[in-house]
Amino acid sequence: MLSRMLLFAFFCGIIPLASASDFGPKETELVPDTLVSLVGKVLNAETKEPVQAQLRFYRMPHGGNVGASKVKNPEGDYRLTLMKSYQYTVTLSADGYLSKNEVIDTNDPEDVGRILKDFFMVPTGVGQILRLKSLIFEQSKTKITPDSYSELNQLVEIMKKNPSMVIQLEGHTDYKGRASLNMQLSQSRVEAVKDYLVNKGIKSKKIKLRAFGGSKPLSRDLDDEKRRVNRRVEVRILNI
Repeated sequence: MLSRMLLFAFFCGIIPLASASDFGPKETELVPDTLVSLVGKVLNAETKEPVQAQLRFYRMPHGGNVGASKVKNPEGDYRLTLMKSYQYTVTLSADGYLSKNEVIDTNDPEDVGRILKDFFMVPTGVGQILRLKSLIFEQSKTKITPDSYSELNQLVEIMKKNPSMVIQLEGHTDYKGRASLNMQLSQSRVEAVKDYLVNKGIKSKKIKLRAFGGSKPLSRDLDDEKRRVNRRVEVRILNI
C-alpha cells in the first residue's frame, strides 16, 4: 500500500525527481590527492659528490617494505612516490659507504605534493659513527619498539657482509636527572641493542659497549620533545 502511495506521489510531482548531482560525489566528498613525491640527491657527506645508492623505504611502525629506487644518473638524483599521512624509514646502501636510515614524515610536506630531501652518506672507515636515528627511547625506558627493527636489521646485514667488522655501541641519555641513574640507563640501553643483534646472529665478541649517560647531549632545548634526540644509541666502527 505504501509503495503505491509513493509511486502516485512521484508521478503527481509531490516527490521531485532526483538530479544527477544527487547520485554523484558532493564537493566535500571528493577524494584528495593521496600521493607525495620525495625528491633530492644522495651525496658523499665529506666531499658532497654524488653517490650511486640504492634506496628502500618502509612504512612505520611495522616496517613493511613498500618500495625501492636506485640512483643511476651522474648527479645523484632520486625520486620516490609515497602515500601521504604516513611516516617512513628510508634505508640507503652503497658500496664503500655505511648504510643510512632516515625517518620521513609525509603528514605536512612543505610543498604541495612534494618533499625535497638530500641524503648524505658516510664513507666506510674505522672510527666512523653511525647514529641509529629511528632508535630513540622513551624517557627512562630501555625497550626496543618495532619502529626500530628495520634499522637494526640493516645493521645486522652490514655486519654479516663484513665478518671482520667490530663495533662499539655507545649509549646516551638526556642530561636531566641524576648522573648515576643516567649512566646506568645508557648502559642498559646498549645492552638491549646488543641482545637484539646477538639474537639475529651477530657474535657477541664483535660488539663492544660504552655508556656515556647524559654527558654528550645533542640538544639542550627546554622542550622535552625536542630533547628526545638525546636518548639514543650510536655505532662506532672499531674494525672493518
